[in-house]
Amino acid sequence: MVVNKILIAALMAIAIGAAVLLWRLNVVTDDYQKANERIGQLEQSNNQYQADLRSEREKITELSSSVQFEQDLVADLVVKLEQQSQINQNRKKAIYEAASKSKCRLPDELIRLRQQRTTAPR
Repeated sequence: MVVNKILIAALMAIAIGAAVLLWRLNVVTDDYQKANERIGQLEQSNNQYQADLRSEREKITELSSSVQFEQDLVADLVVKLEQQSQINQNRKKAIYEAASKSKCRLPDELIRLRQQRTTAPR
């Protein structure tokens, strides 16, 4: 009888231990499934972020080449402007040299007439 009680107590302890282990296994399995779901969500987010990053990099590349193109255009315009300015200076210099060598005072007369017109009352 004592042996039966010990045997019953041991079987009860084993049953309780098995129940606790099954409960714990169920909890661990649920946590594992939740973790796998979260990993799937994170992978989707990561893939979306990578796609967005590729898109932004393409936009940056396009903008960089556009900026470079515009800078090249501006540089060409500056060169042309400097060349035209030099041409204009050479023309003015040639005109004043020709006028100073000439016996007539035409440039001075033109300046005087222009000043008279701009200062004349209207």
